[in-house]
Amino acid sequence: MQLVLRPVLWRYPGGLPSYGHVSRRGFSQSSIRKNAVLDAAVAVPTSMLDMLHSAGLPWFATIPIAAFAIRGVAMYYVTGVPARRRAIIRAHLAPLIQARTARELRPIHAKGKARQVNPFAYSFALFTKPLQVAHRTARPYGGASFTWSTVYNIGIFLAFTESIRLKCGTRNGMLGFLLAPFQTLLSKVDPVHFPPAPDVIAEKIVARLERAYEQAVATGGDAEQVRFYIQQVQERMPPIVNSDSPYFDASTLVEGFSWCPNLGLLDPYYILPVALAAIILANFRVGNARRGPRWFRYSGLTAAAFFGYIGSYMPAGIVLYMFSSQAAALCQNLVMRRTMPLPPTITRCTRATRSKAKSTASRVY
Repeated sequence: MQLVLRPVLWRYPGGLPSYGHVSRRGFSQSSIRKNAVLDAAVAVPTSMLDMLHSAGLPWFATIPIAAFAIRGVAMYYVTGVPARRRAIIRAHLAPLIQARTARELRPIHAKGKARQVNPFAYSFALFTKPLQVAHRTARPYGGASFTWSTVYNIGIFLAFTESIRLKCGTRNGMLGFLLAPFQTLLSKVDPVHFPPAPDVIAEKIVARLERAYEQAVATGGDAEQVRFYIQQVQERMPPIVNSDSPYFDASTLVEGFSWCPNLGLLDPYYILPVALAAIILANFRVGNARRGPRWFRYSGLTAAAFFGYIGSYMPAGIVLYMFSSQAAALCQNLVMRRTMPLPPTITRCTRATRSKAKSTASRVY
């Protein structure tokens, strides 16, 4: 009904009516298991996406507009401006932070030179100690490095990516990617209470059927036996689209880009993952990363490579939201560089004076 009443900007492809059956479930199927926590987490993002999409916008335009509205408008005043003010306070306190950091790093350097500590623990202490000192020093003045806004940003990001995953009907998302190692570990420790994911079980069954198929071909099996194994593999394959989800919207399968019309699948040409890595690297360059220490400058390159890699395994809709969110953050950084510039860091004089001061100790008055 929504696709009929919604004003359409162009004629849908002929393949879209074939997905009209996905909203109707078979009589013999069990009911969908509801998750109250998931429903509450994705309620606001889903409502916002539905409102923009019902206005006649395709999904490849709805997702970036939602990202700019959240990251560029709402989060600008809630988290962006306060974070910039705290950064300005820390810039004014830079001499005090540097002095306290150097004082607390002396015993760590001494233990590292004497090889009294594990090399990994030594490197970890060198990484975390300056952050702890900066947070502890600037906190009384309102310039804390870590506040509730960090958790708020991560929560909004995960909620929107999960909402887009449900809209596309895909089983791979950012939240599942982050929780996959813990789920694998729990399934190995206690497989009864924490069974493996359905996709993992299906992959194991498919691998067994493929080995049985290879043995049947090698031993000269007849055509009927080979056809049986091929049919079993096709039935055991995990479904690409979770059409049983109440959040699934069939229009996400055709309202993508020209090179990737289905936003629930991976980008076949890796255009979106490469663009995501480039925009993350640009954010670190614009965000005054060159003024920080060497490890902070290289952290931008590491983050860009990491998100570009995981973006190649994410659905195109989620990668599009991540790219749009980073683009909004880049525009936000450019605006704040003009409106709220960081003051120059106060450092000691490294240039020798031109003339020495005359000594007056031997002068008698």
